[in-house]
Amino acid sequence: MAGFEPQTRPPTPMVNPRVRALMRSPGSEAEWHSGELETALMLSVDRRLVREGVARRLPPAWFDFRKSLAQGARNFRQLGPGGAGSFGWPAAARATTGRAAMALRGKLIAQRLLRALAKGSHS
Repeated sequence: MAGFEPQTRPPTPMVNPRVRALMRSPGSEAEWHSGELETALMLSVDRRLVREGVARRLPPAWFDFRKSLAQGARNFRQLGPGGAGSFGWPAAARATTGRAAMALRGKLIAQRLLRALAKGSHS
């Protein structure tokens, strides 16, 4: 993962260390569009949404896409190596990972909503 520097942001239900821990990717912090997690989510919803033969053949593509965005990249060709638009390791995706990630994200979102509602009732 040359050139990737993870940013320190507070975890959210969508970008959370517990969700990333479900992934097989050794570069989970650099997974993004059409990477392992997005592909896994689609597989868990409907396998027909994924061209599995293509996903299995794509090599891992880990790089600092946030840095590219900050430097003005505005499309996939500018964002990363080869301009394929796949950022991460789609070949690692499994439907079971997608189901587990959706369940965990749902739980994290519910917890966050309940905390926000509890705060609001004390004002």
